[in-house]
Amino acid sequence: MKHIKSIIILVLLQVGLDVLFVKLYPSVNPIRATFIGISAFLVLWIFRRYNFVNPLVGFASIYSSALFGALLVQAGVLISKSFLSGIIHIAILVVTYIVIILFKKH
Repeated sequence: MKHIKSIIILVLLQVGLDVLFVKLYPSVNPIRATFIGISAFLVLWIFRRYNFVNPLVGFASIYSSALFGALLVQAGVLISKSFLSGIIHIAILVVTYIVIILFKKH
């Protein structure tokens, strides 16, 4: 249950940061993905005492989702802000999170 809560928090954080950065830096590219990742780390680090999610795990999950999503948009595979793009972003985030958690246990 803790991991489901963490994933929901990460998805909401990524969506919130993406909405913010659409206004601050409208280009979909790796630079914006990096801004989103760093911002996610800072937010998670600030709120780390609430034990939502490890800031490094959250950073890696959100950054990989933002980066690979941006690269797919730039390659013309996805259309930015489409429903499919949102689903792909969430899928990348979830898979990254699960892989990190599985490797942390070993």
